[in-house]
Amino acid sequence: MKKILIAISLLLLVEFAISQESPSGLFESDEILEIELVTDMAALQDDRGKEVEYHPATLRYQQEGVMVEVASEIRARGNFRKQPQVCEFPPLKLKFGRQAIRGTIFAGQPELKMVSHCQGDIFVVREYLLYRAYDILADYCLKVRPLKVTYTDSRDSFPAETHFAFFLEHQDVAQHRMGGQIIEDSRLLPHQINEDNLTTVALFNWMIGNTDWDVTLEKNLRVIQVSGKPAPYIIPYDFDWSAAVGAPYVGLGDTYDRRLYRGLCIDERRYRQWVSHVLIRKELVLDLYQEFDGWPSRRDRREAVEYLQESFRLLETNGGLPYYRTRCEEIGTGNRE
Repeated sequence: MKKILIAISLLLLVEFAISQESPSGLFESDEILEIELVTDMAALQDDRGKEVEYHPATLRYQQEGVMVEVASEIRARGNFRKQPQVCEFPPLKLKFGRQAIRGTIFAGQPELKMVSHCQGDIFVVREYLLYRAYDILADYCLKVRPLKVTYTDSRDSFPAETHFAFFLEHQDVAQHRMGGQIIEDSRLLPHQINEDNLTTVALFNWMIGNTDWDVTLEKNLRVIQVSGKPAPYIIPYDFDWSAAVGAPYVGLGDTYDRRLYRGLCIDERRYRQWVSHVLIRKELVLDLYQEFDGWPSRRDRREAVEYLQESFRLLETNGGLPYYRTRCEEIGTGNRE
């Protein structure tokens, strides 16, 4: 009995500690957060090899009219986009000390990934909105927060630059929010994933023209086992190779149709139900794009909306069935590999 009471006491202490450092409202708002990052820009830019180091940095932002300074460390991250021949500026990872972020908007977020301007702000805007669009369509997703970042060189060797970027929710924070556990190296096959979830992911990637994902390889997705759910779910990320983003480094050309259905070949009636599930949310997705105030230009907004409207049109007229049937004929109808 004494051991049980000790265990309960320890559990309560852990829960209290977590509550004291629980995630703040960083991802509860969709308002563009203005921040300044101060670091040795030359050192950061030059450190893009296989083994990268963290560099001292200061993050500044306004909180309730007061300028807040947060000590942090920063480094380049990623694989493809980290290469200097691909991106003029790399994606970043920020790391904070727990004491440094206590009482700030970053409380409970000891590490954050940031998607930054690779070859122009417009492609970051488009990728950010795809995360938001998926959030509208799916039950489980990674949260994002839009940013207006001023990059200041601590050595005053370069003029400050301001660009659009966004923070991506850390997976440890996300799994706690979703009431689940991220499974690393799960080696699951597609038919072992929650069928509704996999169909949603496949339809969404079809809509945005993205084939850069794979369940078996766990490419550009996380597998999460949600409490109370018999089958695990997948959460997609990294949409930069999609046609809806149109990043120049993909290099497939404007005429290449990347709408490819890569989900399971389920019963067509069941498939149509999930097409309807997506179409019900059509106006919410389009309104998201129309109302976002971070577009570089009206033309950029119009082009992005037109691409999605074409995807919705294809779903409304034939449910995307030609794409679905072509895929299932290639791998065998009813295939559940």
